[in-house]
Amino acid sequence: DGRCVLCWPLMPQAEMNEASLKAAAKQFDLSVVFKLAMPRMGLRRIANLALVPSLTELDLSNNRLERIEGLECLESLKRLVLANNEIERIEGLQTLEALDTLQLQGNRVSNLDDVQCLTSLPGLRHLQLQSRGGEDRNPMCDHPAYRTAVRRMLPSLQTLDGERTVLADATLPPDATKALAE
Repeated sequence: DGRCVLCWPLMPQAEMNEASLKAAAKQFDLSVVFKLAMPRMGLRRIANLALVPSLTELDLSNNRLERIEGLECLESLKRLVLANNEIERIEGLQTLEALDTLQLQGNRVSNLDDVQCLTSLPGLRHLQLQSRGGEDRNPMCDHPAYRTAVRRMLPSLQTLDGERTVLADATLPPDATKALAE
């Protein structure tokens, strides 16, 4: 049916060009590819995804990506996996209005304020910035107010780091929480 997914073994520094996209998708006509997996390829840049405009799922985990870029043409993208890369900032996602799931665990994002840019994603329900148990985390996850701050910035999240969020906690002001405790 043209929906192909293929995971390549670790390869030395590949590029995201038309040939590598076709090879990964095992599809000559990239316009009919809905899922694309290119993990462990040594990729350093996200590029040429305008060639795969129908993508709903993209897995670029375990590469060497330093920036989130080149995704603006993926209007139908629902699931984006960028786990275990070298990303330092959450950026370049504002046009992905259909995005439901974002996996960024195991990167180098240190600024908790970076999460603010995700407020422009109305459909975002699942966000992963660290693995369960705390391994494969971003430095921002060590902040004492990490979970509370993320839930307040993104009150419509259903899961954060693989755990269901308590939406009531995300919307209560601090004095209301104290008053309830008393």
